[in-house]
Amino acid sequence: MPNSQYAQDQIDAKKDIEDAGRKVLLITPADVDAVATATGVPVFAQNRFKSSYVQAAVANVPEDTEQEIWILQTKFESEEIDGSNVRVTDLRFLVPGDVDLSSQMTIKDGANTYQIINIMPVQPGDLVILYKVQCR
Repeated sequence: MPNSQYAQDQIDAKKDIEDAGRKVLLITPADVDAVATATGVPVFAQNRFKSSYVQAAVANVPEDTEQEIWILQTKFESEEIDGSNVRVTDLRFLVPGDVDLSSQMTIKDGANTYQIINIMPVQPGDLVILYKVQCR
């Protein structure tokens, strides 16, 4: 199948997700290493040291970024739930293939925030059609 067909499949998948899904916020965390470098305080100790020096240094570090994306929530089949890799409370979201994802990101859906656990691309060729994202 030519790449132009995959491009059309990606467009169709995005449209289907937008038609049946909802908007959420994809949150990319600020660079944790940058906080440690700016403050001179190890990440694990920053909660203990609330000095004005640390607070001033942290003020210069970029904040988390938010991006509005479309998702479609689906469920895991009972055969997929094993209690450790996939828990009963885990959610699966379909995300358009043109969104850049990483397991360091979180998804904020209203008052709920979900950690991305696993990202499974649906990619028959060079182009990602959509992602199946496992969240907890």
